[in-house]
Amino acid sequence: MLPADLLADLRLIAAEKNWSVSEAVRRGVKSLIVRFKPKKMSGVEMLRKLAENSYKGDAPKDLSTNDEYLYGKLASDYKGDK
Repeated sequence: MLPADLLADLRLIAAEKNWSVSEAVRRGVKSLIVRFKPKKMSGVEMLRKLAENSYKGDAPKDLSTNDEYLYGKLASDYKGDK
């Protein structure tokens, strides 16, 4: 479903190029995918990108021993300390 003005423009383009409207849509979608599709990255590149976007600042001193950072207030439920 396309708005009437977009469909009219699409039909005009298709006629000028001697394409069907479907072909014009396929070509348009393909050009959007080529433009916006994320590039494939190696595992190392992906980890580097994740690290760049990771936590900035000082980490709490008890980060490795305090389950509340991971589980929140329910940490005792995960330890079986109910």
